[in-house]
Amino acid sequence: MKSLDKTLEILEHIFNKDGTPSTPGEVASSIKINAATCSRIMTELMEHGYIEKVSRRTGYVPGPVFYALGTRQSPYSQIAKAAEGPIRELAIKTSSMINISVMKDAHRYVLFFYSGDKEKKFPLRTRYFDHYETATGRLLLSRAPEQDIDFVISKLGLPKDAWNDIDCKETFLRELTKTAKAATVKYPQGDIWVLGSLVNAPGYPPAAIGFGVATKEKADEAETLLQNAVTSIEEKLSLNNDEKTTFY
Repeated sequence: MKSLDKTLEILEHIFNKDGTPSTPGEVASSIKINAATCSRIMTELMEHGYIEKVSRRTGYVPGPVFYALGTRQSPYSQIAKAAEGPIRELAIKTSSMINISVMKDAHRYVLFFYSGDKEKKFPLRTRYFDHYETATGRLLLSRAPEQDIDFVISKLGLPKDAWNDIDCKETFLRELTKTAKAATVKYPQGDIWVLGSLVNAPGYPPAAIGFGVATKEKADEAETLLQNAVTSIEEKLSLNNDEKTTFY
């Protein structure tokens, strides 16, 4: 299992470089494993097509295998495909960075993102644990099982000033119930306003869209655009429902 953990960490590091090559020494230093072990695992991954060597000096980039596997259908790939057009349109209209995410085992995973402002760059990580600050985190946590909520509390504590000064679990659970019922959020955060909405489609895991805009006026204007995007995604997913095996 330890060897598998190391292999997965290596792959995540290389993919999160977003096309920039990684050397075995850099990867070993980043994920804190033995350099010889790291080099051996990377050689095996290259031989199986999971990564590809650019050169001895510059290192490795993602190989073709994952992209080939990515053409296969799953509930997550269908959510990403259904969201691509509506999110791109919404991002351009609001000049914002927008993502659609799901939650698995208390961690948030981004399935698709698009920036309507080319100066804004999305922070690339495999999984995110920012439930209190982000719209998608709050919304997805509102649909999570209680054991996931307990896990988040054990790691992050209660939200306190990050979310309505919540400092007890009972208040937190009531807030999550209210959030799930509303299926939308809108709140100020520093210099921006944050918006988000749940995406609910039969046969699919709950998903959520989130983004930020500069002012409350822009947030008010974006609400209708957001709901139009959600409706479009849900309609596209409902058309797929008869063609897929339902897992949820």
